[in-house]
Amino acid sequence: MANMKQKRQQAFASNKATLIDEMLAANIRDPKEQAMFLAQMAHESGGFESLREGNYRTAKNVLKKFKDRLNAQGITTESQVQSLINSGQEKVYEAIYGGEWGKKNLGNNKKGDGFRYRGRGFIQITGRSNYEAAGKALNLDLIANPELAENAAIAAKIATWFWQKKQPEIVKYARSGNVRAVTKLINGGSNGLSDRQKRYQRYLRESGLYRVSQAQPAEGVNSKGGISDSVGSAQLQLQSMKSYPAILDQRERFKGYQYGYGGNGKASAGGVRKIDCSNLVNQAIKGAGYEIPYENTSGLDKSKYYEEVDLKNVRPGDIALWRGKNNHTGLVEAFDAKTGNGKFFGSQSSTGPASAKFGPDSGYWEAPKKFLRPRAEYLNKAGAQKVGTQEQVQPTTTVKNKRPQAEQQTADTGGKRQAQPQETAKQKAQQAKAQEAAKQKTEQAKAQEAAKQKAEQAKAQEAAKQKAEQAKAQEAAKQKAAQAKAQEAAKQKAEQAKAQEVAKQKAEQAKAKEAAKPKAAPVPAGGILLPEGGEVASTNTGGADAAQLQAILSALQSTLAQLSSVLSLPIQVTVDVQNGNIVAAVNAANSQQQRRS
Repeated sequence: MANMKQKRQQAFASNKATLIDEMLAANIRDPKEQAMFLAQMAHESGGFESLREGNYRTAKNVLKKFKDRLNAQGITTESQVQSLINSGQEKVYEAIYGGEWGKKNLGNNKKGDGFRYRGRGFIQITGRSNYEAAGKALNLDLIANPELAENAAIAAKIATWFWQKKQPEIVKYARSGNVRAVTKLINGGSNGLSDRQKRYQRYLRESGLYRVSQAQPAEGVNSKGGISDSVGSAQLQLQSMKSYPAILDQRERFKGYQYGYGGNGKASAGGVRKIDCSNLVNQAIKGAGYEIPYENTSGLDKSKYYEEVDLKNVRPGDIALWRGKNNHTGLVEAFDAKTGNGKFFGSQSSTGPASAKFGPDSGYWEAPKKFLRPRAEYLNKAGAQKVGTQEQVQPTTTVKNKRPQAEQQTADTGGKRQAQPQETAKQKAQQAKAQEAAKQKTEQAKAQEAAKQKAEQAKAQEAAKQKAEQAKAQEAAKQKAAQAKAQEAAKQKAEQAKAQEVAKQKAEQAKAKEAAKPKAAPVPAGGILLPEGGEVASTNTGGADAAQLQAILSALQSTLAQLSSVLSLPIQVTVDVQNGNIVAAVNAANSQQQRRS
């Protein structure tokens, strides 16, 4: 029992320290807001001890807490709830977080989502949609690996994200001390309101204890940036916060080193150790317990292992990075966001590893291009190396179905250092196994997604190919139709030309035939065929003779007209003047008519 109690105390201290550390990093500095933040997180996580929603054992409590949801599914009695509990916790979680309610309010749209995405972390984040949003914000795959939310460092980041981004109205109510309003935004109702109010009052009495200054340590904060024993909690020292101050602790290891471009700290034949700025930063990071490979300043500028830090959130232990004319990097020791002035530790070309100023007042180093911070997920694979000793500080890691294990901590008591119990080999093996399983699961999910995308791309390419072939076939058919149409038009045109040629030839033949016929003299209305011109030419006769002849012809014409009228037949008389003599001949029709009569 004593051992269990000790473990609980260690989990409480370690998890609380981690949460406070992240709270300060998120710039939560208002005393009322700090008290509200810690009170709500303490209630949700069972006093910072439980980072995963536990098992439901009592039917009465389950029915009371989730009455409306259960009643909607026809579960109205304690015996029905007990039957559900007897079926296993997966069934219980599916009933309280699944179904239509879970789909609408939590985004749980797949079978098993209720259990898979149950409450985790300090804020007890719940539901597929919340896990997805938090994972996107922190660049973590919480959908494939929801158990990552049980890790204290990640859980602390999720808590500040939820507080400031997911439900930004919380800040307003927190700073006014409205416990009920904040509880409703977190819990959806007033669950545990009395406990939350008591915790809030307790943390409010500690207001002002949780603050740091980036330039000078504030009251209650030691010179290394940690919460000092003067506030009554040695557990809150930076060494137990398993984060960035552990990076600054590594400065001691570089004593006696010299600057050397490309140097990695290995001793030369003469025993001289040379190191450049990027190698110094990487070795400090690794010494603090991060498994992050070496990267030069160019690699740091676009590294996946670090997150960029807003100026207002920069703190000691972060990484300062310069790019451009003077490429450089180092560890932030102090920074004032208002003035842009600060101090950093790095391998300087003139002095070797040493501290230097930056900013407008430095006289040399301008403000860094950006500030970086190692991502929390890379802290879980190695312990922080305490400089000058063989002691290791293991980061708190929560493994599925296990409570958070306590890291080895140290506390200054009477000037003597005392080590807390270390994790057992079995626990470490379980952690490693869980991490490897999560890694494999992520890789499998990535491989499946890649295969899916590849299949979709192949399908799209095939569809595009078929579409292109169809378009090509359509174009070919169109061209073929156009060619056929053109050929038909040419054919019709040729036939028309041929017909026109035939008609032309026929007309010419008719014209030639007509031209070959003898021309007849014009026939006057009186029936006398006169020589061409219609008048008697005066050749060998005088003018008087011609006039006489014309008079005779007129009389003859009148007589013939009468005769023609009586006979009802046309009579044609050809009159010619030959050698001054008049020759007249009656046409064949007249002769024929005479024969008939």
